[in-house]
Amino acid sequence: MKKNALLHYMAASAAAIMLMTPASGQLSFNFDDATNPFATTGSGAISSDHAASGSSSLYLPAGSLAAYAIPSEYLGQNIVVTMKVLDLGRWIDSTVQDAPLLAYGPRWGVGNGTATSALGLHFVSIDMKERNSNPTIASTVYGFRGPNGIDTTDASASITSSIHDAVIYGDRAILVTDGGSNDGSGWVASVPDPFGVWTEWTFNISALGEVSANLLGSDAMTATLADPVTYIYLHGGRTGALSDMAGIYFDDITVSVAAAVPEPQTIGLLLGCFALGGVFFVRRKRRS
Repeated sequence: MKKNALLHYMAASAAAIMLMTPASGQLSFNFDDATNPFATTGSGAISSDHAASGSSSLYLPAGSLAAYAIPSEYLGQNIVVTMKVLDLGRWIDSTVQDAPLLAYGPRWGVGNGTATSALGLHFVSIDMKERNSNPTIASTVYGFRGPNGIDTTDASASITSSIHDAVIYGDRAILVTDGGSNDGSGWVASVPDPFGVWTEWTFNISALGEVSANLLGSDAMTATLADPVTYIYLHGGRTGALSDMAGIYFDDITVSVAAAVPEPQTIGLLLGCFALGGVFFVRRKRRS
């Protein structure tokens, strides 16, 4: 009889713990099987030139956009998107004569499937910062782009538009010493580092559209979108004469359900159940 009661209590405890634990499940893409799950425009493709793990990554050159529709089973709940991004150290010293004024580097982030929207209310992204009001730090930091006043310089703000007023977020590694040069015969862009440094990014996304983005080891920045997130977006950077910072590698992209945090009253109820169970067993032991 005692054994059956003990088993019953253990089963009840396990069930309670399961209620506190979210359903498991994670999507993971490292591109080693030569499969690209992202709908990719331009000449973006899987490359073996660099890899954070394994043998391949997704390379996006200037003007190339990659979009991934998050599966329906992950929608309507809190999720976490992570990715590794290779920073090759390109930057622009805007104090050099004829340096491009509106160039920007690659972007990566999340949104809700609307390619273009006024005020950029459908995207939160990170980019490699271009020229801003302080030329001494231009293009050596990351920028955070979100809605509600940040993406307001372009009437058709989108993940690919020429918005250039992102909030500064985090220092980039200075891998190359020059940010471009001009010997009198014209602007010459800096040469990228041959190896680069892999950076790790996390986007914590609520079911209602709040997005908290951070670089590993740095504080997060948060913005709330007009609608819930449904897509991951990656962009290679501007084209033509403004492409000096363009070209990027992505690897180890994951999508997972966020760990649930029980409300205080739920924790209290569970602890109460455990305590009552303990008292029950002590009394039964004494009676026996």
